[in-house]
Amino acid sequence: MHKVYVQACARLDRLHPDPDFRSYLSPMEARRMNLLLKRTLVTALEAAGPVCPDGIITGTGMGSVENTTACLEALLNGTGPRPTDFMQSTHNTLGSLVAIRLGCHGYNATYAQLRHSFESALLDAWTQIRLGDLHRVLVCACDQVTPALARMLTQTGIPVDPDSYTAAAVLLTDHPDNALAEVKQVSLSRGTEPVKADFCRDDWVRLYGDNLSVSALGFCDAVGQGGPLILANDWTRICIN
Repeated sequence: MHKVYVQACARLDRLHPDPDFRSYLSPMEARRMNLLLKRTLVTALEAAGPVCPDGIITGTGMGSVENTTACLEALLNGTGPRPTDFMQSTHNTLGSLVAIRLGCHGYNATYAQLRHSFESALLDAWTQIRLGDLHRVLVCACDQVTPALARMLTQTGIPVDPDSYTAAAVLLTDHPDNALAEVKQVSLSRGTEPVKADFCRDDWVRLYGDNLSVSALGFCDAVGQGGPLILANDWTRICIN
């Protein structure tokens, strides 16, 4: 079994403001993307570096929800959605955008499992590298909370912070050279006993606000601090050394 290392991390959130997108996107590209798409692409480019990854795996709880909302509202109003809103309304738009920009024709998957989307994507990447099926995988996590989404989630008993967002990308490889950390374990299971951890979801929410991919920011923080560290939610356990 191969070991799995973190080679690079990039992130944008309310404590790490947006860069000048003109350095990454042409004016025509920028006009066709909402803010979440721009953030996702920028973090992916920063983390991937000059070498195209073998695969891209994305975790997003709600996808490009701004476009999805605009598409559905246009259908309800009888006006019909704009082509851009329709094309960018699916969850896998984010990973597809990154793949097109990086020229990656390999494995591409999107996990949309609400608060565990990033962890599911990370587990997939970690497992495939361990097995030797892939050697260099870009794991992206991206979510935003629009005012309309905040109202709907609150009504269903899922409180979130309005206007919070996550855009993060983690490059995993089986090469230890210049690695930031080793990911020793990733597991998802519904346990009956609480897991003792150095970090948990509440820690990340206090810093970055509550959105569905905030655990990716906690992962980036843990990588920056070195190890050994354990990150855990009610279903998740991630060990970093």
